[in-house]
Amino acid sequence: LTVYYLDEEQSVVENITIASVPKTIELLQNYPNPFNSTTAIPIEINGTQQTNLFIYNIKGQRVRKIFDGILQAGSHKISWDGRDEMGNAVPSGIYFYSLTTKKERLVNRMILVR
Repeated sequence: LTVYYLDEEQSVVENITIASVPKTIELLQNYPNPFNSTTAIPIEINGTQQTNLFIYNIKGQRVRKIFDGILQAGSHKISWDGRDEMGNAVPSGIYFYSLTTKKERLVNRMILVR
């Protein structure tokens, strides 16, 4: 079963229900990477919890809040369209995506090529 929904920020979140619950929280490598227009960020959550996903530029400035809400246990893919909070396309470069839960903060990097 795959369920797609839009969060408050209109980011596409795909919830992939799997038979087993992940043992840990994982922030996996986005794909494609490098990307041009849209990329998917895979997340594995080991229990239902409040989750935040933010994009930062190389200077550490927050570019966009991608997700802020409760995710169920399982695997999820959250898409980013290479736009900032105002809907403007961001320039080519290295960006960081940060997943924050009550107990953990995980960071990974990606490359946007325009």
